Amino acid sequence: MTDMMKVMVDKFDEAQAKIKSLEADNSSLAAQILDAFEKATLKARYDILKEYKQGLLVDTEVDKIIHRR
Repeated sequence: MTDMMKVMVDKFDEAQAKIKSLEADNSSLAAQILDAFEKATLKARYDILKEYKQGLLVDTEVDKIIHRR
C-alpha cells in the first residue's frame, strides 16, 4: 500500500506541474483542474498520515512522502 501511495502522490505532482504550465495561458479550465488536483493530492497525503498514525508507516517514509511540498 505504501508504494502505491508514493506512486499516486508522484503522479499527482507531475500532473499538477503540467496543469500549472497550462494555467500560464490564463485558462479558467486549467485553473479548475489544478484546484481539483491540489485537493486530491492533499487527500492522498491525509490518507498517508492516517496510515502513519495507525502504525503502518515509519517516520522516514512519511517524511519522504508528506514533506515534499
